[in-house]
Amino acid sequence: MKLFQTITVLFTLAVVTSSGLSQWSLQTGLSGKYDDNINNNYLQMKDKITSLSLTGSYTWETDNSATEMFYSGSLNYYSTTIDRTFHYHSIGIDYNHLYGEEQDTYLNLGASYSTRINRNDYTLYDHNQLNLFGTIKFPISERFAGMSGYSFTYLNMKEVPDFNYIEHAAFFQLKSFLPTRTTIILQTDLGYKMYTTPNIDTTSTGSSGRWGDKNSSSTSSYPGVTQLIGMMRIGQAIVDGTGLSLSGQYILNLQSESRYILSYDGIVSGDDIFDDQYSYEGPSANITLTQLLPAQVVLKLTAGIQNRNYLLRPAYDLIGTEIADKRVDTRKNIFLSTEKNFEDLGISLGLSYEYLQNSSNDEYFKYSNNIFGISLMYQY
Repeated sequence: MKLFQTITVLFTLAVVTSSGLSQWSLQTGLSGKYDDNINNNYLQMKDKITSLSLTGSYTWETDNSATEMFYSGSLNYYSTTIDRTFHYHSIGIDYNHLYGEEQDTYLNLGASYSTRINRNDYTLYDHNQLNLFGTIKFPISERFAGMSGYSFTYLNMKEVPDFNYIEHAAFFQLKSFLPTRTTIILQTDLGYKMYTTPNIDTTSTGSSGRWGDKNSSSTSSYPGVTQLIGMMRIGQAIVDGTGLSLSGQYILNLQSESRYILSYDGIVSGDDIFDDQYSYEGPSANITLTQLLPAQVVLKLTAGIQNRNYLLRPAYDLIGTEIADKRVDTRKNIFLSTEKNFEDLGISLGLSYEYLQNSSNDEYFKYSNNIFGISLMYQY
């Protein structure tokens, strides 16, 4: 909280002391989404979400560096489950510097603090998050470039402190540019997530199913997950205005101690908090076709598949009886989007549709989604 207050003061000083508007940036957005399975489970609950967003920044520039202070906020209103409405706020600082005779080495450092505020039954999603990061891009040769980075994240769940965690993540990327207008990217990521509240290690003496507790305890420990990710992406320019991208990824957990919540009412469903990628491993693949249409309209079509082998998580039937010692999902999706920028007006208009199908040996997580979206952005 002290960091949030400090950044707020600095941002306010920038507003007061600035002598011009040329370095200001302000963007507002209005978007709507209809999802026929908002909780991603077999219950198939429908909802419409209207989101209002505001992003503002102030940038100080020199010949080879730029420092930016920014604020980003959004209000997300649920039409059916109104209590699920929440707002999100983030504030931070970002520093960029160019090095070298040709200024082809790029350093990026930054910090941000964010908070999410829900209400009533959904306040279990309330959290604060601190993020520190650094990235460097550098040339290797005429046709090769590299990039590496590190980030630190601390997440504090206000009502479910068992999910408070610290994350260290590092990556290295190698990019190759071929004469055939082909780009090849190889990347490896190494992450470590540790929960900051201790486990009470248990020796099971009984269980009451999906929503039951196991009995007896002995020593305390801090669970953590170490994860290695390998990714390859190939991008190919086919003709002017048409591009194709193929990517494959594999997630491997080297150390597996995770936490999760199982719920019968559909409240707990946030993949980014309670079902993040540290909770499973497996391969995934995607293909994306990008087409530039007349009037500078951009059309994208993506299809993907992902296998998720969950760690230390059994599969259950709908009455809570364990039917397998490990939950295994296969997630398939098709995503179609189109976007048009009206640069003279500072307006961007987008439309999207996604079909998502999740197959699982856990009956609760056999579902499909149809998601329609529309967005309007205005840049001041």
